[in-house]
Amino acid sequence: MAIFDGPGRGRRQCPSCSIYIGVQSKTCDGCGAVLKGGQVQEKGVEKTTSSPTPKPFLPTKSPSPPKIQHQEPKPAFSGSTLRQIYTPAGECPVPLRVTDVESVSRWAEQVREHFAQKDSFLTLNGLTYFARIVFEFDSLECKTVIKHLHELYPEEKGERDDSSRVGE
Repeated sequence: MAIFDGPGRGRRQCPSCSIYIGVQSKTCDGCGAVLKGGQVQEKGVEKTTSSPTPKPFLPTKSPSPPKIQHQEPKPAFSGSTLRQIYTPAGECPVPLRVTDVESVSRWAEQVREHFAQKDSFLTLNGLTYFARIVFEFDSLECKTVIKHLHELYPEEKGERDDSSRVGE
């Protein structure tokens, strides 16, 4: 027999001890009460339990999940607790039409500001990801934007930055 953590399909609450057991169970695994339909039988006497007083649900202690150890890369922005975004989801929030270094710099700062409003920091890898979305991958424009980004943010190039493979 099984004791469950809470209510759900195929489960019912024991009227004696209020733990959740299988709906087909004949006896309660928690208190040993003999169950018959919606009634509890104790020592040959039937008690009806059509409206039991509900007891608060107390979840059983579940084992803690295994701890996974990994090292977060050191952020290029010191002292910040923002969530780092390496591969953003969705479309680029700021359009980029030209590839000169000043336009790319303004674009990158506007994109980062958009993510900062969401308590996030878009990494160099995230910026290059958007460059590949805005301009056709492996095009001259894409390579130029990525080259400018590496020139603008040389201190951020690190292990998780795979953008160096494009634009060389």
